[in-house]
Amino acid sequence: MVLLRDILADIPLVKLIGTSDIPIAEITADSRQVRPGSLFFALRGLHTDGHQFIEQAVAQGAVAVVCEEIPEHPSPHISYVTVSDSALACGIMAGHFFGDPSKHMQVVGVTGTNGKTTVVTLLYQLFSRLGFRTGLISTVQNIIVDKPEPATHTTPDAIQLHRLLARMHQQGCYTCIHGGQFACHPSEAHCRRALHRRYFHQYHP
Repeated sequence: MVLLRDILADIPLVKLIGTSDIPIAEITADSRQVRPGSLFFALRGLHTDGHQFIEQAVAQGAVAVVCEEIPEHPSPHISYVTVSDSALACGIMAGHFFGDPSKHMQVVGVTGTNGKTTVVTLLYQLFSRLGFRTGLISTVQNIIVDKPEPATHTTPDAIQLHRLLARMHQQGCYTCIHGGQFACHPSEAHCRRALHRRYFHQYHP
């Protein structure tokens, strides 16, 4: 099992309250998905602030919290990792938690306003026909080698993205073709920064 200290590499800490020698069973930025042993990321969104749900996450079994502000009444049994930017920390730590899968693949990203799905689909078909085991992440569907599944989010967040890349790596994918809007929200921009990508192009049809 992954320890908290293992996924704190490359993270500029402001303060750590508690121990980093605790096992992390799961990571999430959604307090409703917290289960015992989870690490909860308190992210500031456009409409909600994850810091408001720290107590709920702790009550549901979170053993560690990554946040920008320590709660007024922190639990003595919880490790609090304070950072200046929770979204950036989430992108990097999610990669570490899932074994940095993008380090082991050729990640080709396509961003832009229109035409992303068409371009990434053509690239996926090209790489596949050339004999490369390829994954696809698009706004319509995700494909792991030759098994499609519906895309649940227009652009996956950092945790969803690295989880999906890890599944692709486990299935032997050499290449991942990724299309999405990365600049519309800070947490999505940090998804892009956290990737170990070989190629990333802005596409303007």
